[in-house]
Amino acid sequence: MGSSRNTLHYWEVDLNAGTATVVHKSYRQPKGSLDQSMNTMANAKEVADLIQSGKTSDVIEWRDGGRLAVVKVSLLIPATNKQTTAARRKRFTDQLETIMKQHGWIKMRKGNLLGFTLPS
Repeated sequence: MGSSRNTLHYWEVDLNAGTATVVHKSYRQPKGSLDQSMNTMANAKEVADLIQSGKTSDVIEWRDGGRLAVVKVSLLIPATNKQTTAARRKRFTDQLETIMKQHGWIKMRKGNLLGFTLPS
């Protein structure tokens, strides 16, 4: 994939002497536009609150008679740049798991589904 930034050099060219010299050595500027930063911890706290209160939302689906909360991560963190999306989803999942574990919930993972349940 490579870097999201370009290295920029300013050169001074003397056509009479046939020389070129770097005047200002590299600073980095973004390639095109960068994705907005995302506060995944705020999302994790919000989802954890919804699950713990037993509420349903667009991003939470209750299964097994209301014992398993399945989180639709792709709705919370939409696809952008492949590397950015993967990193955000992993960060969110790790943060949500930490919060839920502190409240006694167990992570249940099947394929792309992320779920949480209380021990029986």
